[in-house]
Amino acid sequence: MVSKEQYFNYPGRAEILEGRERLIATAKSLVDVIESISKDQAVILEEQLIPAGYKHAQNFLKRGPEVYISIPRTKEEALEFKIGPGRRRVRSFEGVRPDDIRCGYVWRGMRDGRRRKVHLNKCLKGTEVFSKAHDDIKIKPYIDVRNVEEYGGIFICEVPSRSKDVRYKFMLSSVPLLGTDNQYYVWTNLDSSGHGGGTTGERGTTCGSKMYDELTFRSRAGEVTFCAHEIAAYLRISEEAGLDKRTKQIMLQPFVLFSPLTVEFYKKTRRQVVIKEKRKSLKTGKEYTITRPLNEAEIEILLWKFVAKHGYYDTSYASEKRHGLKLKDYDWS
Repeated sequence: MVSKEQYFNYPGRAEILEGRERLIATAKSLVDVIESISKDQAVILEEQLIPAGYKHAQNFLKRGPEVYISIPRTKEEALEFKIGPGRRRVRSFEGVRPDDIRCGYVWRGMRDGRRRKVHLNKCLKGTEVFSKAHDDIKIKPYIDVRNVEEYGGIFICEVPSRSKDVRYKFMLSSVPLLGTDNQYYVWTNLDSSGHGGGTTGERGTTCGSKMYDELTFRSRAGEVTFCAHEIAAYLRISEEAGLDKRTKQIMLQPFVLFSPLTVEFYKKTRRQVVIKEKRKSLKTGKEYTITRPLNEAEIEILLWKFVAKHGYYDTSYASEKRHGLKLKDYDWS
C-alpha cells in the first residue's frame, strides 16, 4: 500500500535527475520543452523565472502581476445577466499572453469589498487532494436556514492533510447554491474561516499554506487567499450538489477546473524539471550554485504561460464528455 507521504510528496533534485537524459532549456523555451519530454528525460533550467525585484518566491506570489476577474456592478445586474465565474474567467484568461508573468487571479466580494485570490498551482493541488483523498473529505451543510439564498450556504468541512496524519476542519461560507438566482452574486463573497491547525490538537499541525501566509505576510490585509484544502472541499460540495434539474448545470465554480492536458504538464513541472540558482554565502559572501526542483512561484508562472499558449478551453475547462474522465478520476501517478 502506498503511504500518504509517497502519495502526495514530490521528488527532490536527485530523484528528478537520476537515470534520465538531461536537457538544457531557456526560460523562453521552457514550456515547449517540458511538453515535449518523455518520462526518461529531465529538464535543467539555467535562468531565473521569477522577475527581479522580489525578495523571494512568496513575495512574488503576493505582489506579482495578477489577472482580474470582473464582477457584476450591482446585484440587479448579476440577476439579469446571470454570468458566473467560469465565463468571467474566460474573458480575463484569454487576455494573458505567453510572455506575460502572472501570480494568480483575483476578484472582489460584492458585499464586503474584500479581495479573493486564487493561485493556479493551488487549484491543481486542490484537485489532486479531491481525487486522492476523495472519500475522506467530509462535508456538513447548513443550508436549511433563514436567508440562505441571499447569503449562500455554510458548510463545515474536514479535509485530510497531504502529508500528516491529521484532518483540517474549517468553514466555507457564502457558497453559491445550485438553482438559486442569487448565486450569480453570492459566489463573489465566498469565504473561509477557522482553517489553521489540524483537528488532532497536536503541535505542528498547521496547514502549510496558511502558515506561510502568516510568516511571509503574503496575504494583504483583509484578503482571502484560498488553499488546496479549501478548494478540495469546494469540489466535494459541488460534486454532492450534482446537477441543476432545470438547467443541467453544475454549481458555479470560482476555482479553475483544469483539463487532463494541464494536469500532465503540471506533473512534469513537479517531477522532471530542476533549476540552477545562484546564492551567496552569509559567512563568506561568496557565490555558489545549487540545483533544486521548481518552487511554487515558478510553477505558477509556468502554468499561466501554458494556459496562455493553449487557451482557456483546452487547459482550464474540465469536461467529462470531452475528456472521458471525471475530475476525481484524473491520473496523478
